[in-house]
Amino acid sequence: MDAPAVRKRAVIACSYCRKRKRRCDGAQPICSLCRSADKRCVYPAASSNSLSNDTNPDRLAQLESVLAEHTRILQSLSEQTHVSANNDSLLHRHAAVEAETPATVLPVLDMGTPVDFLGPMTIPIGHGTTTGDLLQMRPVSAMVGDYPSDIFLRIEQKRELPRELSLSVQMEDIPLPSFESSVVEALVERYFESVHPGHPVLRRDEFDTIVSSPNEHMGEYSPQVALVLMVLAVAAAHVEPTVSQSQLPGIEYLRPGLQYILRVWPDVCHTDVHLAQALFLAALYYGCLCRPIQAWRLVHMASTNIQHAFFQRPSLQQQDLIRTCWAVFVLECDLVADYHLPRSGIENLIDQLAYPDCGSVPQGYESSWLANISARRLLNRIHCTIYASNAFGDTHPGHRSHPILALSDELAHQLGTWWDLVPTSVKPDLNTANPSLGEAILLLRYHACGDIICRPFLHYVCSQSRSTQPPDNNIMIQAITCLEHCRAFLRIVSGVLRHRSPSAGIYLHATLAALVNLAVASYCALLRDHVPDMESLEDQAISILEPWALAGSSAQAMLRLAIAVKDKGRVLRMME
Repeated sequence: MDAPAVRKRAVIACSYCRKRKRRCDGAQPICSLCRSADKRCVYPAASSNSLSNDTNPDRLAQLESVLAEHTRILQSLSEQTHVSANNDSLLHRHAAVEAETPATVLPVLDMGTPVDFLGPMTIPIGHGTTTGDLLQMRPVSAMVGDYPSDIFLRIEQKRELPRELSLSVQMEDIPLPSFESSVVEALVERYFESVHPGHPVLRRDEFDTIVSSPNEHMGEYSPQVALVLMVLAVAAAHVEPTVSQSQLPGIEYLRPGLQYILRVWPDVCHTDVHLAQALFLAALYYGCLCRPIQAWRLVHMASTNIQHAFFQRPSLQQQDLIRTCWAVFVLECDLVADYHLPRSGIENLIDQLAYPDCGSVPQGYESSWLANISARRLLNRIHCTIYASNAFGDTHPGHRSHPILALSDELAHQLGTWWDLVPTSVKPDLNTANPSLGEAILLLRYHACGDIICRPFLHYVCSQSRSTQPPDNNIMIQAITCLEHCRAFLRIVSGVLRHRSPSAGIYLHATLAALVNLAVASYCALLRDHVPDMESLEDQAISILEPWALAGSSAQAMLRLAIAVKDKGRVLRMME
């Protein structure tokens, strides 16, 4: 007997299929489900543009339109989930699916609600997505022991900070370093080759004007000089390919520039774009050194400075401000996704801000950056809908009508839509063996999203491995998909972390999370066949973490946990 035909899901479903959570085939002018039900078939406006049109501005417009549509759908699903959870007995947090709804659930929205009236889908306070939260899940704590959810934050808060890196204002005057033209030129080139593509907040022509006019700009401290110093410091950090406890590359530029910023910042109660950009680049420098607390402090300062301009002139279209605002948003969200830290409020501003204007023919790195921005917003929606602080409760998630299945299905669809809309000029094949740095960043975003969408199902299956009734097939598929994303993440991140990176700490957290997910699956009778190479995966994760494991750092704690996972697994496998 032939297997039933599987209806291929369209990139953007019609309103009828969306409302009923049906699998729309996207046929035009009327899909097959609407035809059979004799219903009017209406597609969202974003669908009117052909996805085959690969011009970047068209793709960006589609991303913005799809984002608004996705936000409406998720808020509607969240409300339905909240009602369903209240009517059933609810799951224990982290005991089964660890699926959660927003702390403040918005009312069901009509699909025609203007985007201006939609609340921002931000990372909830107390969300359950951090690596520390992962360690508290039942299958994980059984494997590695009990740890507080804020273990890595506590370690970083107690970590010793060299005086040269202190964010305290120091009394002595620090003279400007000498600006040797050959050194400055080499570092500026390094910055625009290695740092700028991932964080394009500066314009090369404007920056060159500052550097090439030493008598006018470089003779004494100013926001412009501080910006130049931060560019040189971050570039120097990128030149260094290794991590060392004693090395502070670029500190001769960072320290004087940072001390100037720390002195003037409290008195600048208006937006100074050069000051905000200097603060942002200083945060990148600390990111290169895997100092997340200091990076968060500086990006928080940059955020509160840059927001003044948009509060005073909401319709402001100054591109250097818009670019800086988006860059600050992405970095702050990356940090608060891994550490429970206070937010600056920039996510509320971003929800009303246009994407950066990269022109009719953007550079490849600009297209990648825009795709990275939209991926960060998708991650925020995942945090908001699945990992908020309010738990679903005690419903048995093995039932195919469990509300988290609808949420995860919608989020997975959004992830696929995002990937489809990434311009082909910068989009790598998902199975590429040697991606470029820009391609690797997009791939890591893709697999990070896939991991946390499917992670609750993986840990549910692992917690039910001794049950006489196997989980629903849909849940098993989600669990296996999580493992595939984790495996792919480890393969790609190993190349990215061979050198210093402002996102290194973020990638290290995700590396440990991927290892933990794969390890708990290796103990589960239902999933162990999907990780037959667990020893190789353990060695791979440890080799990624080891170079970054400085004494007293959270990375060192991650390495020790990874080694503990490896040791326990190999002892148990000796009995098999």
